[in-house]
Amino acid sequence: MSIKRLFKPAFMLSLLAALTLPGLALAASGNGYGALRAWGSGIGVVRGEGSMTVSGNGSLWVRDSAGDMQIYIQGEGVRQDLGDGWTLYSGFDGTATIAGSEVTVAIAGDHIRMYARGAGHFALRGEGGYRTSGDGWTLDVALLDSVPGAAVAQP
Repeated sequence: MSIKRLFKPAFMLSLLAALTLPGLALAASGNGYGALRAWGSGIGVVRGEGSMTVSGNGSLWVRDSAGDMQIYIQGEGVRQDLGDGWTLYSGFDGTATIAGSEVTVAIAGDHIRMYARGAGHFALRGEGGYRTSGDGWTLDVALLDSVPGAAVAQP
């Protein structure tokens, strides 16, 4: 049997395992421009350039590293500056739309929906799923450690 014929079943099996086994470290790479959609409960982090919309209830962190972030928040939450460019919205329950050339957005809680268009890195932990299109998004689980206080906010 050729390697080519073995690749597709092996790839499908590994994809199925990655989507069904919680806590499994996933790796993907790419650069360019594309879209990311994610949903579920847990924590999601996106860092990059472009526009992002997140919704759900829990905690929301944003960071503007380039000074050009535009943010629109609809819903509830208590705003707190954490230093080093980070802002936390505790008790977040709503929708946030963020755009910029170098932003980080993290949300932890349940009923989470994330949509990002542009290029960058993302990390997800919890229950749910995601889809990417184009080649602009790279999975990077190290992002989970970059969010201040996010470890304690995970359900």
